[in-house]
Parts: sequence; C-alpha cells; structure tokens
Amino acid sequence: ALQDNAIVISPEGTDGFLKEILPRQEAQLTYSITVGYSKKKDFYIKHSIDLLSDLLEDAETPPPEDAEESPKSAGDSKKKSSIETMFPIHKEMGLARFESIDWSYGGTKKKDAFGLNIGVRTTFSTKLGPLFLQVQKIGVGMDLSVPMEGEDISQTALDFGFLFPKGVGLRIDSEVVSGGGFLEFDRENHRYAGVLALNFQSIELSAVGLISTLLPNNQPGYSVLISISVLFKPAIQLPFGFQLEGVGGLVGIHRTMKVDELRNRILKGSIESIMFPKDVIKNATKIISDLRAIFPPQHKHYVLAPFLKISWGIPTVVEVDLGVLVELPFKGRLLLVGSVGVFLPDKKAPERLVDIHVDVLGDFNFSASYVLIEGRLRKSKIEKVPLEGGFAFMLSWGDRTQFLMSLGGYHPRYKKPDGFPKIPRLTALIKKGKDTVLTCQYYQAITSNSYQIGLKADLMVKWKSAIVKGWLEFNALLQFDPFLFEADLHIGAAIRYKSRNLAGVDFYMLLSGPAPWRAKGYAKIEILFFSLKIKFNRTWGDEQTVAPSSIDSGELFSRVKRQLGETRNWSGLLPEGFSNAASIRSLDAPEDAHLLLVHPSGTLEVRQTVLPLDKTIEKVGNSFVTAQPIYRIAGYEIGEGANAVVVTAQQQTPLREHFSRGQFEDLPDAEKISTPDFELMQAGVRFDAIQAQDFSAELDFKSGDFEDIILRGEATIRPKKQSMNWQEKNWIRPSVQRKGQDKNRPAELFGLVDEMPAVEENKYKILSKDHLEEPASLGEHAFSTYSEAKEYMKSHLWTKRSNWQIQELEGVGA
Repeated sequence: ALQDNAIVISPEGTDGFLKEILPRQEAQLTYSITVGYSKKKDFYIKHSIDLLSDLLEDAETPPPEDAEESPKSAGDSKKKSSIETMFPIHKEMGLARFESIDWSYGGTKKKDAFGLNIGVRTTFSTKLGPLFLQVQKIGVGMDLSVPMEGEDISQTALDFGFLFPKGVGLRIDSEVVSGGGFLEFDRENHRYAGVLALNFQSIELSAVGLISTLLPNNQPGYSVLISISVLFKPAIQLPFGFQLEGVGGLVGIHRTMKVDELRNRILKGSIESIMFPKDVIKNATKIISDLRAIFPPQHKHYVLAPFLKISWGIPTVVEVDLGVLVELPFKGRLLLVGSVGVFLPDKKAPERLVDIHVDVLGDFNFSASYVLIEGRLRKSKIEKVPLEGGFAFMLSWGDRTQFLMSLGGYHPRYKKPDGFPKIPRLTALIKKGKDTVLTCQYYQAITSNSYQIGLKADLMVKWKSAIVKGWLEFNALLQFDPFLFEADLHIGAAIRYKSRNLAGVDFYMLLSGPAPWRAKGYAKIEILFFSLKIKFNRTWGDEQTVAPSSIDSGELFSRVKRQLGETRNWSGLLPEGFSNAASIRSLDAPEDAHLLLVHPSGTLEVRQTVLPLDKTIEKVGNSFVTAQPIYRIAGYEIGEGANAVVVTAQQQTPLREHFSRGQFEDLPDAEKISTPDFELMQAGVRFDAIQAQDFSAELDFKSGDFEDIILRGEATIRPKKQSMNWQEKNWIRPSVQRKGQDKNRPAELFGLVDEMPAVEENKYKILSKDHLEEPASLGEHAFSTYSEAKEYMKSHLWTKRSNWQIQELEGVGA
C-alpha cells in the first residue's frame, strides 16, 4: 500500500516560460493506492486522490457521480481497457487555467506480465499577450507489473513516465496577424496531425499536416502529407478581367493516392477538404479524416498537387478552383480536380438569383487508355430552387473504343459502356409550402452512334387526407447507323384519399420508326371500383427498303490481297528488350522501296483493315456479301528457292484491331444498342524467328592492352566477379544498348516503373439459359470477344441456339 503520496508542482528550477504559466506557490496532488489479494477478489486495487483542493474550492462543476470506482481486480484490469474518469475543474491558478483532471487505470501494458497501469492527466490553458495556448491531457503515468512466470513478487517492477499530451491548441490575436491552430497526438496509432490558419493583413494562410511514424504492415518508417493554401486579399489582377484569388498545393512523402476514394469523396461534396479548405479549425476533424482516407501511407510513393484559384468579375461572378494530382513513380495517370462557381448578380449579393457549384474530377489514365471526367452539382440553386445532378465524359481507345458524353444520365434502354459511372438525373425540386411539391428531371446524352434525351415531371398536392398526383415522362433515342428513331411517352394522374384510389388516368405510348412507323401502348381509366384498359399496336408506312446491293466474295478477296501486298502493312520488329545500337546501310546500293529489313532474331508482322479475319463476313457496310465467306491466313513462304522458309498457321500469333461488328454482321436492332460499338478482331498475324542467331559465338575475344595502376594500397583493388574483360562483356549482345541502372537514382525513382496495373480483357462464355452451364464441348473455355462466341454458336450450336446465350465476364485486375 502507498499511503498519502503526493505529486508536487513547483516553479522552482524551471525555465522562464514555465515560471510564467505555473502557479507561484507549490501545488500538491496527494493520492493513496492499495494493492491486495484475496480469495474472493483475486488481485484488487483501491485508490483515492486529492483533486487539488485549492482548485476544487468553489468549483462550479462538481465531480461526477462515478468519480470513485468500485475496487477492480488486476485480472479484470488486464482483460479490459483502461477505465477513465474526468473531473472538471475550470479554475485559474496563476497564468494557467486548469480545465480538468483525467484519472485512468487498467492492466499493465507490459507483455507476459500482470499488474496495474495508472495515469493522471490534466488539460490547461494560458495566455501570454496576444498568444493563447491550450495543452490537452498531459501528465504522468505509473506501471506496476509482476512477471507471469513464477509470479515472483521480488521481480515486481514499478515504472514512472511522462504522458505526452493528446493535443496542443494555439490562437494568436494581434494587429499584424491573427488565427490559430492545433496539433493532435495519437501515439497509439503512431500518427500525428496539425492544422494552422493565420490571417495577415493581405494574406490568409491555412495548412494541414499529417505524419505517420509507422508504414503499412507495421513496417518501420514515416510518411508525411502537407496541404497549404494561400489566399490573397485583395486578389491579384490579371488580364481580361480575371483575378488570382489564391495558390496552394499538396505534397505527400511516402504517400499514395486512392483514386476511387478520391472520386467518391469529391462527388459527395468533400472537395473543400482537399483544396482551399474553409474554416480549417472548425472543420479539422472532417478534413483530416478525408485526407487520411484518400492519401494513405505507402513506402517510396510520392504525391504532388499544385492548386490555383481564379475568379472573373468585380465583384466575383465566376470562380474556378483547379488542381492537378500526380503520383510518383509515374504510372501514366494524371488526375484533374476542380470546382466551378457561378454567382448572379455576384458572389457578395445577399440574395443570389443563381448560385451554382460544380465539383469536377478528371481521370486521365493513359496506361489504361481512357479519359473520364465527372462532375456533380453541390449546394446549387436558381431562384431558391435546389438543383442536383451530374455529368460525365468518357473516351476510351484501348481494347474497347467508346465515346459517351452525358448530362444527367442516359436512355433507360441504353447499355452503358464498362467503367462508365452512374450519373444522377439533373433534378430541380420546387416546393410551395409543405403541401405542393413539383420534381423535374432531365437528361441528355451523345454517343458515337446515338443521341438520347429525356425528361420527367412529378407533381404532388396534399389537402388534409387527400392527395393528388400527376406525372409526365418522355424518353427519345436516335440511332445514326442504321437510322432508328424511338420515343416513349407516359402521362398520368391519380386522386387518393386515405390510401385509397378514388380515380385515375394513365396513358403510355411507344413510337418507333421511320419505316415502318409503329405505335403501341395502352390507355387506362379508373373510377372507384370501375377500371378500363385499352391496348393498341398499329403499324403504318412502307417497310424500310434498302436498294439491293451486294458484293462478290471474290472482289472482297482481291481487296484483302491488295492490302497484304503493300509494303507499308508489313513490319519487322526487334525482340522484347532489344534496341538498335546502330543502323547500317550501303551507300552504293540503290534504295529499294519494297525492301523490308528484319533482324535475324526479330519478328515479322502483317496486318490489314479491310475486314476481320477468321469471321463470317455477312456484309460490308450496306452491301451483303455473296456466299458469306471466312478469310484466314493459312501460312507463309518467305524467301526464294533453296532459301525459302514455310511458316504454318501453328507458328503464327494473331494480331487484333478494332472493327465495328455492325459493318460486317447483320445485327438485330436490340443487339445494335446493347452490344459494344467496336470489338477487337483478328486483322493479321505475327511470327517469330524459328531460331535465334548468337553472334557472340562467332566473335574472337582478346584482352585489352591495359596496365593496372594501384592507388592507395591494395585495399582499393576490387576482385573481378567474372573472367571476361569489358570488351568481351559488351560484345555478348552487340545489338543491345546496355545502361547501368541504380535503383536509388532519382531518374529511376520518379520515372516510369513496372507497376502498371494489369487488367485482363473481358471474356465471353456460352451458357445455357436454364441452368447457366457451359456446353460439354467447351468446358471452361472463354472467348475473347462477343463475335468469337457467336461464331462458335453458328458453327456448333446453331440448331439449338434458342437454348443458349452469350454472357460477358468482367475483367479482373491482376
């Protein structure tokens, strides 16, 4: 037992700063601790603490009822987390104001031991001139432990230590500078955070910093993230009525970037946590949480992002925040983040007619061959009418060439491309009191082969227990090639009283054309218990006729042969990892435009773009092909006479290019809309050298005539790792340029790396419609394209094609 012990706080022997903030007289914190063992309680503890009687005298807030805890056994303390009790004080003592004292105890923190851990913390603040400082939960701790093995009381350890503060707050208020900030310490998770906001006479500075002293997987190390914003008051004038409002940036050391998390947070309105944050002290918790989620620690990864704030008009009418994020090592991906604000009549007007905010994220992923730009409306309104919605633009040029630009989404029956995001409808919500609500929605989209537009309006009026509803919906789809028009209209109204339908009308019509025109739908009316529904389906106009046009398969074959005979469609490539060190050509020999030079160890490629190979050609454009042929390259014969080399189909590798299925296959209208516009199909072949030539076997190596001069003794001599000299080493692969690489060089650290994301192509499978099983002849085989799967169905399953379907399997990143 430790009875009547005390912690003494005295200003003697301290520096000038502590003497100013500590009380001039000694202050004591007395406490008693009893540790015991009984058969009923096991190991237990009792404690009492004198809560600085001078401070508690006339305290406004009494100690909480749970200030005295019932005795706990050491075993229970070991199993549970520390018990914490807070005693409010709110009393001044000298220049320091003590806000609270925190008392905690629990099991020892040492491994393979049991015992007790006690901590006493206090929160205090002080003011020195224009500077206000607050320190949160700083104090001392004691750890009493006994080893588990043997339970030898003589090995009992009693340790005292300093408890670092959980946070430090700072505020300054003077004529030159004002503002504040705080530091947050989270030693258990090995991370720290800091926020600073200072307002000078003409500059506003805000900064957020994150530090982690532990890398993922508990690897030792550190990571740092710093975000800085500087706003100019007044703004710096630029030409054409523009002003520079501010600059900023973000730097991450040993930090990576989660693009999906960045996209989700920006599109949900958290862009102000990333660039030019407002009220960083007030919103510090959210800002720190967003930055930690978007930029987690990652060893040897770096994030750089410059920010810019520009406005137009005096006062401001248009405001643009723009930033570019890049991660190093560079992976072929740039991110554009920004926000656009439009204010009418201006930003300073108390009642704005127009207040629009659009947050934008642009993903320029050159390694994955696509560009995706998304935007969302945030806290926007026109004449007090709230606006919501989004837009997107996507262009891909990789395995699937796609183009789509949309405001508010796209046609309900249009199959969006893979990777294209869901876009909320552009929505305006008009309210008149609590009983009248009008919701209006709109969308418009343009693709490489279609134009889409639609709108929807819902009206609801309440009067006591009665509700009147009305709706109007319109969707239109215009396809360019082949030309197709489709529009549907849905109108209705209903009256309800206490959840019962009293009356209603409903009309729906789908109009398609133009040759022939077809209208189908229904009209419905309800009055109490009476209901009448009339369906209609009418067609008029002549059938769409196409001038009889056909092309002979022989003529088509001639076109393919002509392209295969052109030298520009043939190419010789070096093997992977090779590069030309020199190009040698005889000046006496005349240049032959039809001569193609190929490295002895290289590859030879040939391709054409007239039509896809190894596929049934039903038509070319609007001309149908006679006999519906299939063209294949069966083999090659290279060289003449005795030097001729024959390459069979088994030795060649297919080369693919993008082709439009609708140009070579007669597709149903539904399939024209639902399937991809372009697919990778075979356009040519490549074959490698049958046997590589080793030039080093034909060379004679001779040691160079050099003299070794030893400087500074034998310690500087490095033994050779191999017997060959430098000449022999460089002759081993004469056609390859060798370059020494140091993994620690900045060029290698920040340059292109081999960490490109590997994404598998989407696959297609033929499955039964009833049980989703593969045909026995295929097993687990998957096709690379939709066309290949359909070709297999034509040749093997066409008689029972109604029992089978083609399903797309999503590619998975490796």
